Amino acid sequence: MSEHLYSQGTVIADYVRGGAGLCVTAGPLLIVPVTVIAAIILGSMAALFAIFLVRTVVHHRMAARLDEDKISARSWSIKTINWRDLTHLQLRYFAVKKDRSQGWMQLVLKDQLTTLRFDSTLSGFDEITKAAYVAAQRNDLVLSPPTMENLEVRGIVKSFLSNPDLAV
Repeated sequence: MSEHLYSQGTVIADYVRGGAGLCVTAGPLLIVPVTVIAAIILGSMAALFAIFLVRTVVHHRMAARLDEDKISARSWSIKTINWRDLTHLQLRYFAVKKDRSQGWMQLVLKDQLTTLRFDSTLSGFDEITKAAYVAAQRNDLVLSPPTMENLEVRGIVKSFLSNPDLAV
């Protein structure tokens, strides 16, 4: 069994970004009178920063536990997916720049009742992704072309093909 966490540095940086964004957008609403249009714009942006901060708290609390039979994630509650019950694997890339030179990936795993999401900033992300891919192969899941492309970019498919023992 291995345990994986989001790094302190990443979480702290997200707290700083979210807090600064919330101060810049919600601050004027609390300090100075603004027009209705400005209030709508600033309020909407403040809501987005608040959601980002809630997501950061979830990442801060999260611990993912991986073993050969299942993956579990603990934050406010514990969610578990047994590998034999995996019905969906999606690996998405979110680009920060137009040239796709910077960004992050999100791994989405599902069974009949549970959905787990992990960002690529999680320690051991590739290990988790590899275990999920092995389970998807065992369960004969059909993966989307973008997911397959992203698995190839991370080197997951290549390592799977070069080590046939993973498929057993």
